[in-house]
Amino acid sequence: MHVRLCDGTLTERAQLLDIVAQTRPEDGIQPHRSSWVSRRAVRRLGKRSGREGLQPSDDSQVPVARSRVEDVRDWIETSLDDIA
Repeated sequence: MHVRLCDGTLTERAQLLDIVAQTRPEDGIQPHRSSWVSRRAVRRLGKRSGREGLQPSDDSQVPVARSRVEDVRDWIETSLDDIA
């Protein structure tokens, strides 16, 4: 597993499922089976090249599974109101 940090990348031998199980729902969201994004890193949900994605503060895009778009929107509405 690769963890992107503000100042680099950390590589850990772990399964994403195990790491996510140690977090609280308000800590972040799993928009896709291969990604988890910290609440502090999320800026908005947007489209790029016609695909929904979370846009973190580093201007990258994390894909959002079609089946998770509504859950991600709901999470953003309830979790990001105090972030800016």
